[in-house]
Amino acid sequence: MSSAAHVKHTEFAVRETSDRRGAPRAITVLKVVKLIRNGIEGLARCRNISESGMKLETTMPLDLNDDVAVELAPG
Repeated sequence: MSSAAHVKHTEFAVRETSDRRGAPRAITVLKVVKLIRNGIEGLARCRNISESGMKLETTMPLDLNDDVAVELAPG
């Protein structure tokens, strides 16, 4: 069973710094997730995730402020 989260993309190429973090991050290297935007599915690599956000790498074309659903596999 997968869970989905809706993500509002508001900024590109934001550098992470320890003083910007609002929640502890779990580092997940090479974790693959499914992205869904306007009914189109794609894949992304999840680099880290926390209660307040996640860092994804994808080749899926995205525009600023696109709504994206992210499906995480169990485990």
